[in-house]
Amino acid sequence: RRILTDEWEIGMKIPSSRELAEEFLVSRSVINAGIAQLCQNGYLRTLPRKYIYVSDWRKMGNYMLLSVLTGNGLFDAQALDDCFEGRMTIEKAIAKKAAVVRTEEDLLQIQSIIEKEKCCTVSKEKADADKEFHHAVAAASHNIIYIALINSFDAVEDRLIQEFYEKEIDYSFVIGMHEKIYEEIKNGNAIEAEKYMEILLEHGENEIKEIARRMLSELEKRCNNGGVEITFDESVVEAVSKKGFDTIYGARPLRRALTSMVEDALAEKYLTGEFKYKTSRVCRWDGEKITIS
Repeated sequence: RRILTDEWEIGMKIPSSRELAEEFLVSRSVINAGIAQLCQNGYLRTLPRKYIYVSDWRKMGNYMLLSVLTGNGLFDAQALDDCFEGRMTIEKAIAKKAAVVRTEEDLLQIQSIIEKEKCCTVSKEKADADKEFHHAVAAASHNIIYIALINSFDAVEDRLIQEFYEKEIDYSFVIGMHEKIYEEIKNGNAIEAEKYMEILLEHGENEIKEIARRMLSELEKRCNNGGVEITFDESVVEAVSKKGFDTIYGARPLRRALTSMVEDALAEKYLTGEFKYKTSRVCRWDGEKITIS
């Protein structure tokens, strides 16, 4: 955690094993084992007979990084963006490969999961079945690296998928896309399988943005009722959806993000008298704060 929060910055020499053993009240052998694991995972590097320092873990870290970030509550908006992008690339490649090398056994497994999905009624069941579907498609690729990478996303997905299904989403759309992916894999249409996987994954990300849009629309109406016409640029939607999505609580913190990023800024304008009756303003996100023009 000290490395991930930059308490121990990249290039910094870490305390000796004796000092760490005294701080954490454990034996030096335990500390040495921990250091060896951190070196193996790309967080530390050793200069033999000299010292151990923090490596550039963002570049040197391995697939375990997802689990570590999530477990320590350090999965921020940028990491979420990277996760969406990385998973999109990997799962499109998986669907494409599965359409070429799948076996009859693979097809039966995917089909049985889709049939089970149709019987799911509660969010936990839907989330578990969704996860099974993606794992089954990965298995159908018969690529051990693809399978390992998909498994590494479990640390994030376990906290996100159920929240996704707790929202009022079109579950029939998800099942429909699963069926399309299955059919294209079955028929050996690699390009089409890849296309439908992309559509499916974009759907999840867009659901979060749609919640943010609805919240901002409600805020626009409240402002209009007060005599000020407010319009929110798409950059505000992007910013609120990213900041307001949490790997533990899912979309629930969106309301808090909307208040801290948008409502407080608007309230300040009202209180200082900058908003006149019958005024029209456009709100944008400049990367750090709301700008109103």
